[in-house]
Amino acid sequence: MSDSIREKIMKDVKESLEEIRISNGYEVDIDNVTRFEQDGNPKRNTPCIEIVPDGETKNPENTFPETRCVLSLALLLYFRHDKNVFDCSTDEALNKFLADIEKALMATRNGIGGHLRGGNAITTTVNGNEAYEVTEGQPFIVLVVNVDILYAHDHDDPYS
Repeated sequence: MSDSIREKIMKDVKESLEEIRISNGYEVDIDNVTRFEQDGNPKRNTPCIEIVPDGETKNPENTFPETRCVLSLALLLYFRHDKNVFDCSTDEALNKFLADIEKALMATRNGIGGHLRGGNAITTTVNGNEAYEVTEGQPFIVLVVNVDILYAHDHDDPYS
């Protein structure tokens, strides 16, 4: 069976974030990007990003015969500050990750603007970020990047 529009968008977000490598013109390398798993995701190799759906709003406008949706995602960046790799303050290193995440989400891929999520979305908006409470000496920092993706599908078929 084919993927729903929402699933196609989720796959595109993952593929976009997987491009974050110094060899691809970014400032940092992301070790791995995972989708949410109920059993948990491995975080021993950082920096890594976990993509977590954070709710969806249907029909923010009256758009019949299509259904418009705003898919909210929380991108959880797990980062362990290794001074041998990042010879700077932790917040300066995090700023590099934030900039690269936004750059990757908006980058043109296959001739289509990144904000369009492979042609399946109307727009992608990076709304901001927030840090989890950080305790001194904790093994890694978690930074949450909040993203909204506006997309549409046929009113009676989320696959088209």
